[in-house]
Amino acid sequence: VSIQNHSFRAQVVETESEKQKGLGGQKAICSDCGMLFFFDKPGKYSFWMKDMLFAIDILWIMDGKIISIEKNVLPSFSGTMRPAENANRVLEIKAGAVDSLGISLGDSVLIEN
Repeated sequence: VSIQNHSFRAQVVETESEKQKGLGGQKAICSDCGMLFFFDKPGKYSFWMKDMLFAIDILWIMDGKIISIEKNVLPSFSGTMRPAENANRVLEIKAGAVDSLGISLGDSVLIEN
């Protein structure tokens, strides 16, 4: 997954059980790693921090463009987060990456197989 001039090695999750677990239970994530969620149809998909042990940035993506961002979401956050618009992909990355890399709404996201 590439955003601007930065590449992330993303683990792809497609099944419902993988999506529910997400990064929950993992001890950490590297600065160039991420988890990419694929959805069959666009929607306002909610995310939570269940069983998370570290903070993350969450990017909602629609047709290759970032449409919503939640930054530095703490593992203690007990609610859910959802975008205002439909998305068909979501990328979770290490907390602080959005700010340190200057990622912003409308940025293009290239997803390579």
